[in-house]
Amino acid sequence: EQFKVGQRSLLDVLDAQNTRFNTATLADTASYASLFAQYRLLAATGQLLKTMDIHPPKQATAYAKDEFAVPETADTETYARTPSEQTNDIPFDILAPVRKK
Repeated sequence: EQFKVGQRSLLDVLDAQNTRFNTATLADTASYASLFAQYRLLAATGQLLKTMDIHPPKQATAYAKDEFAVPETADTETYARTPSEQTNDIPFDILAPVRKK
């Protein structure tokens, strides 16, 4: 309307429409990003299915150990750990713990 009465140029009107469209798109994007963040937070805390009142399917339970007869994990460590011996020397030697002395 402002273009018709000569108050604004066509470029000004198109620029304003483009800005309006971009801000609406950014507002929608932010809204969906916020919703997705809420879902991720619920999933990270293990509350997503409970919140949505969804029961996990039976195949979601762990079955691979039974299926392939995997033995139970030993209570003790099965390998000897090498203690970390890092020092504040420059330059830092990343291979020092595994290098034979």
